[in-house]
Amino acid sequence: MYRKRKLFETMVVLFLLPLLFTACVGGAPHADDSGGKKSTSDLTDAKKIEAPIELDILCVGDIMVHTPQFKAQQVAGEDRYDFTNNYKYVKPYIEKADFAICNLETTFAGKPYYGYPIFAAPDELADAIKDTGFDLVSTANNHMNDRGGKGIIGTQNVLKGRGLPYTGSRMSQDEPRYYINEVKGVKIATISFTYETPTSSGIAINGIPVASEYENLINSFSYSDLDAELENMNEIVKEARSAGANMVIMFLHWGEEYQAEPNTYQVKMAEYLVKKAKVDIVFGSHPHVMQKLDFIDGVPVYYSLGNFISNQRIETLGDPMTEIGLMAEVKVSYSKQDGKVTVKEATAMPTWVERYINAGKLTYEIIPLDGDLQNNPTILKTGNLQRAKTALARALPYIGQ
Repeated sequence: MYRKRKLFETMVVLFLLPLLFTACVGGAPHADDSGGKKSTSDLTDAKKIEAPIELDILCVGDIMVHTPQFKAQQVAGEDRYDFTNNYKYVKPYIEKADFAICNLETTFAGKPYYGYPIFAAPDELADAIKDTGFDLVSTANNHMNDRGGKGIIGTQNVLKGRGLPYTGSRMSQDEPRYYINEVKGVKIATISFTYETPTSSGIAINGIPVASEYENLINSFSYSDLDAELENMNEIVKEARSAGANMVIMFLHWGEEYQAEPNTYQVKMAEYLVKKAKVDIVFGSHPHVMQKLDFIDGVPVYYSLGNFISNQRIETLGDPMTEIGLMAEVKVSYSKQDGKVTVKEATAMPTWVERYINAGKLTYEIIPLDGDLQNNPTILKTGNLQRAKTALARALPYIGQ
């Protein structure tokens, strides 16, 4: 009996020892004594820190100014111009985006102004671009050398004077070939390039030789030596990342005019830039018509965004596709923890350029082909709802709808 009681007591002691030890070292954790565990407020703060940053990125294609356009935008009786009405209907979409990019397919080089085949626009166009809400302007395109060095430098001076960042050209070789915008704490590098045209020596853009002192101030590539050119672009991407860029956007002026399908060069370049250079988005322009939205390893490639605004249309070229453009919309999230950029959604809103006579004067306005199209004041005025709906129907296949 004694031995059984002794055994029982021994078992009780062994059972209680762990509990006594726990009590000695502090017992169960309290709200103000976490013992290494985070409180509810700490966990909430951690979640805030770890939450990815959501960004809405918007990009449009060619902003062109043909002669009828700048004549239409001259203020009556004055030697000045106002382009703001062109963008009044798309302005809310562009302002809403966290980051908006456009292609400036003209130059700022003062008078005389030209609208084709040489392009040189009034400086007030830059005011309208700024007012519309664009955050970055691409200057690399086949008309950037239309006014020679005067246009290359003058365009940059006008944009700088308006506080408009740009990429595709630079003032000196000491400046990088990219531009980094910081948006909601995310550093976005944008790199833009345009194609060169064949020449016996040096560089030519659109058949116009680039003066030697400006060759290194523009971003251009040659299809004839594409492998080397792509390696060069890759090096610039690396430089941008080394400079702190969290994501990289490539904006290319490429392809063939009025062709609805990307050519083999475009496809090769896109695949290299995504798979090798690891860019996060590819935007394209130059064909003046839309080309498809594609995905390479989950990265959106907009081969051509078409014309955002121009005088090209069925009445002037016999091609209704030149009246239509795309406002590319890419929703991404950026994780500060692992530096990963994730594309959540990539689509586009089609736009259509309405051209009509108002008070005896030619008027241009970009119409978003959105759900409120039938109530657009200009469409109600002109009665061109069916024409706008036809433009929408033509655009939808290019964005997979």
